[in-house]
Amino acid sequence: MELPLGNGDDLGNKEVISFQNIVLYEINRLSIYTKKTMGRDRLLRLLDYSVRWILYINPTDYPRIKYLNQHLLLSRKLFRFGRTIEFINNILVTIFGEKSKSLSIFKRLLLIGKFIGYGGWLFFDSAVWLDKVFELKKKRNWDTKKIGDLSAKFWIFGIICGLIVELYTLITLVIKKKKESNTLSNDSIDISKKYSITAPSTTFKTILSIIKSLCDLSIPTFKLKYASPSIVPNQGFVSFYTIISTFIALYLEYPVISRKL
Repeated sequence: MELPLGNGDDLGNKEVISFQNIVLYEINRLSIYTKKTMGRDRLLRLLDYSVRWILYINPTDYPRIKYLNQHLLLSRKLFRFGRTIEFINNILVTIFGEKSKSLSIFKRLLLIGKFIGYGGWLFFDSAVWLDKVFELKKKRNWDTKKIGDLSAKFWIFGIICGLIVELYTLITLVIKKKKESNTLSNDSIDISKKYSITAPSTTFKTILSIIKSLCDLSIPTFKLKYASPSIVPNQGFVSFYTIISTFIALYLEYPVISRKL
């Protein structure tokens, strides 16, 4: 089976690509994505919250699905164990890195706050995992609920800092687009074509990142009972928002490789 696909250089020409090569191309992309810890965690997260959502909308007793849900939760916590180091590294790069020096102080401070929030969330989340595995609550004075709440608070802080960064980026892109559109003349066809292809893509991705962060915010805010009941009334909505967030993350992070079929 062969599919005609448009050639990007000339819309009038068509190149014929075999179905087998398209399958190989997509498998290659999936392989690249799943090589990364983040990629595997995204897929596990999608499965985890899909199972939770199914269990919520259909609470019939399914022992095997509940068993799967428990193991997915613990597996993901183990999978993220030690990722706090990654965010410590991000903080150091933001402070001392050469590329970050071009950023404004405002944006750098927000990025540092974001990494502190996410790093603290995963650090205390790992402590909760240790309690579930080794039952530290029984062996010593270990308040798992307080640690879990502290983890959620760090997560909220990180998400809010990230949201402000994304809103700041979006405003910057809109202002840049407005300035460039005002300077483009009617006969500058090539420049306007180039701009119309690249700028909306960046803006669109930034908007998706904002939606993703808002969806993610439902998890810790619901846990701490900060969320409005009209927006996040129950665990089913939390699972649904998280599924949306994960699909957006997959779209934004999924690799695009040069197609040589």
